[in-house]
Amino acid sequence: MRHWTLHDYLTMPWKNGGGSTTELAVFPEQAGLDQFIWRLSTAS
Repeated sequence: MRHWTLHDYLTMPWKNGGGSTTELAVFPEQAGLDQFIWRLSTAS
């Protein structure tokens, strides 16, 4: 079992500059924004 910390998550600004998204999981792992099959994230 892996223990996740805040340093394991990628936070990036929205393209329109209106907020930010923290990526919690993506498949396949290390996929870019134009290559993922699914992505779980939270936004502020």
